[in-house]
Amino acid sequence: MTPEQINQFLQACVVRDDESDSGIDAGSLYGLYVSWCCLNRIVPVSEHAFHAALRHAGLRSETDGKTRTFPGLRMIGQAANGLHPQQLSLGGRWFLACVSLFEPLPVLIADG
Repeated sequence: MTPEQINQFLQACVVRDDESDSGIDAGSLYGLYVSWCCLNRIVPVSEHAFHAALRHAGLRSETDGKTRTFPGLRMIGQAANGLHPQQLSLGGRWFLACVSLFEPLPVLIADG
């Protein structure tokens, strides 16, 4: 994942909200990223690579023992509204599908 891609994602999908006590948990942030990728017809990187790119971009997470959270962040934009990434296993291969509540999107396929 290039620095330009992570910056595009952050600008389109995340805003600083220092008044919020909660932030975004790591799984939800990755789901938001996958939704953004679907909308932009980009094959997403692995969750591990995504979190490494976030660290490289200067975002820090906190862990409460169970959940990793990115404090002070709030989801925004089209990727945060009505799009749900789902992983389906079929014949031993993993398929990454995006399901929209409003309109069908093309299916992106990622082996791995």
